[in-house]
Amino acid sequence: MQNQIEDANGRTWRLAVTIGSVKRYERRANMKVFAQLFELWQKQRGKDPLEIMLGIVADLFPGIEEAAAFVYECAVVEGEKEKPSFDDFCDSVGPIECGKAIADLTAELQEFMPEKPKDLKKSGDADPLER
Repeated sequence: MQNQIEDANGRTWRLAVTIGSVKRYERRANMKVFAQLFELWQKQRGKDPLEIMLGIVADLFPGIEEAAAFVYECAVVEGEKEKPSFDDFCDSVGPIECGKAIADLTAELQEFMPEKPKDLKKSGDADPLER
């Protein structure tokens, strides 16, 4: 999934969850995203999908700064060689745009959580890590 947001300065920020963006956010937030996501997935599974999404967003990104930091780490600005600072990002992106972006990016993170244990294997004999 790749989406984008426009800021108040007319810049287009392309968003995508990558290994690098998750690593940078983990360093910034001093947390392991997938360990936390798995724990949340275990608690939330079986509930209404919207309730699951809102619960995961609230637990992973409890404040606007954490949400903005994850969006920022997943963002690249079109047509600029250097990425603007995090403060510049926060000064030019509104909370509604950030909220929608964090929901979309969290949905992308959720793709890593299987629905059933068999979803981890490509066949009955295969090792889950051979995928």
